Amino acid sequence: MAWLLPNKINTEIQNRPRHLFGYCTCWCHGYFLGNHDSYKKAGISETGIPEISGTRINYAIYETKDQRYVTLVPLKEKFWQNFCKLAGKTEWQGWMSKQVGSAEYTEVAAFFKTKTWSEWYVLSTKIDCCLAPVLTAHERNEHPFFIHLKKDKRELDDI
Repeated sequence: MAWLLPNKINTEIQNRPRHLFGYCTCWCHGYFLGNHDSYKKAGISETGIPEISGTRINYAIYETKDQRYVTLVPLKEKFWQNFCKLAGKTEWQGWMSKQVGSAEYTEVAAFFKTKTWSEWYVLSTKIDCCLAPVLTAHERNEHPFFIHLKKDKRELDDI
């Protein structure tokens, strides 16, 4: 969540291509969805924010052909439209608020399984649609974006 980061890091994130912010988004998204599932199993009520509760087609983690995952989080209409353009699926343009578990969700989930994680990784850099591969802990630690964030944090700690 860039708005919670120190100004120097926030500025760096804003000056980078948007798909890089997706890596931070997917970490947050995975964390919140994991908590959402835990709360649901424990009988605790949802956040009250359906757009980020993991119950909508436009805010979900999807499995890829090679059993890895990508996250799709286009909360704004323009990002959903960009995703539909990337997918070549103009018929999906009105599906943004469809529920997970719906026939539309099943179709989108099946579409994500047509490509490998690496293929989605490459596509995530082509168009601004808030699509990002879910990184393993090792991949996250080795990714240039997170290395840069750690470097900036060290510099801020020295101030």
